[in-house]
Amino acid sequence: MIKAYIFDMDNTLVDTWDLIYNSFLHTFNTHNLPRLTQKELIKRMGPTAIEVYKEFAHNITAEELLETHRKFASQNLHLATIYTHTLSTLQTLKKKKMKLGIVTARSKLSSIDILKRSGIFELFDAVVSAEDVINAKPHPDHVLKALEILIVKPNEAVMVGDTIADIQSGKGAGTFTVGVTYGFHKDTIKDAKPDYLITDIKDILTILT
Repeated sequence: MIKAYIFDMDNTLVDTWDLIYNSFLHTFNTHNLPRLTQKELIKRMGPTAIEVYKEFAHNITAEELLETHRKFASQNLHLATIYTHTLSTLQTLKKKKMKLGIVTARSKLSSIDILKRSGIFELFDAVVSAEDVINAKPHPDHVLKALEILIVKPNEAVMVGDTIADIQSGKGAGTFTVGVTYGFHKDTIKDAKPDYLITDIKDILTILT
């Protein structure tokens, strides 16, 4: 019996592509680094931002690059917009007495800011961000931490995300997995072999509940 739904946030519940890409673009421009195309950046999505920046940290540290990134992002949260059916879907799940969690590679502050701005923060029973675990997705640490907070067993939970790393994290933790086909890895998410694929977040209501 399913008791909990654990979601990735970026491009699963909230459309943050403009925010993410412009934050990277600003950082690369500020530090005179080679600019990544949107396609090149999408391929790198899944791990934390600092892991992406380590690839380019030659004359500057990845931490300095991340600081530039975070400062820009914090000043431009208006670029993140909630998907049309996110709020109603989460509200329906809560009415069904489901526990809800977020697992994200974002910082705690950024995660909470975006969730509050989107009007969905209060619906979540757990928010597991970058600072809360040692190993980022695709390692199962994020999902395992959420299961611990929610007090549910792996086979009572569903992990929902838009990247291959999200699906691998859920599988590693032993949960059911759902891949969304409108996010970062929309063309390759099926390769991770999630238990289900959905084209709109509201479709989660037709499976496993």
